[in-house]
Amino acid sequence: MLALDMCYGLQLGNETTEYLGLKLAEWLRGYSLLQFCCKRRLALTKIVDGLCYLDVDAFLSLSDRAGMPSERMLRFILEGHPKPASQGHLKTGQL
Repeated sequence: MLALDMCYGLQLGNETTEYLGLKLAEWLRGYSLLQFCCKRRLALTKIVDGLCYLDVDAFLSLSDRAGMPSERMLRFILEGHPKPASQGHLKTGQL
């Protein structure tokens, strides 16, 4: 986010507009943590080669330890995940 501030003058720390219930900085933090998990194979459970699911509880634990409120990161997961017609919401621990 520092690069966005320095290069483009985007001061995300002062930005309060929410998109689907999250600030832009929270979306960036969520995607950064998700990318970190994918690269390090953290908070993921392998199903078959090349396919895994996100362990939501483990992801929220990591986000909490990184100083990102769990309830905001849960919103990141739920808003960023397409909802099947037969499933109104996701249970924690399943994705």
